[in-house]
Amino acid sequence: MSSYDVKFSVTTKELDNAYGLLHPVIQSALIERGFLKATEPQRLAIPKILSGRNVLIIAPTGSGKTEAAVLPVLSMLRWGMDKGEFADKGIYILYVTPLRALNRDLLDRLVWWGERVGIKVGVRHGDTDQSDRVKQSKDPPQMLITTPETLQAILSGKRLREHLMKLRWIIIDEVHELAEDKRGTQLTLTLERIKWLIGRRPQIIGLSARWVVPRRLPGSLLVMMRNATLYSQASLER
Repeated sequence: MSSYDVKFSVTTKELDNAYGLLHPVIQSALIERGFLKATEPQRLAIPKILSGRNVLIIAPTGSGKTEAAVLPVLSMLRWGMDKGEFADKGIYILYVTPLRALNRDLLDRLVWWGERVGIKVGVRHGDTDQSDRVKQSKDPPQMLITTPETLQAILSGKRLREHLMKLRWIIIDEVHELAEDKRGTQLTLTLERIKWLIGRRPQIIGLSARWVVPRRLPGSLLVMMRNATLYSQASLER
């Protein structure tokens, strides 16, 4: 029997309890990738995100923070799709990250998960080709990966701003950088504009590789995330 056959002989019953809370499509994708045991940040974050709380995850690089945030959000989107919701064109998930962290590995992973769930994942930054910009305006991805600076620019354009009216979830990567940079204040203002534009508070998940001193976060961003702050023990024991 090949290793491929062995991997797919695993059943969802062998998944970690935290993974068992996710949509069945996500569970199957986890088995496909060989991810059976959740990391500590994932065990802590997944139930709280699924409950609708704003969450700040602090854990070292390589601890599964991205999946801890993305998988429950994709599960909620897919459950809604199963019930006939989220059928209209629009951007339902924003993944905001500094350009430095927007690398090929991150893009490939998010696109892979999106494909398994059945949604389109797109990226938008200063170097995005004009042809891709036009395509996104006409047929927006359900999940858009962008930078804080580009998100500001998106709000000045009519078409993508209209697509943001469908927004339900915002994932903010590298929050520790925002605590040390004026971009944090700029992003906070942008998020306030989005909240005012769509007339509701989207669920927000923050990711940080380092301990964040709360008082150093821009005020509105702190307020948005104060409902539930999770500290991975792995990050505290370093």
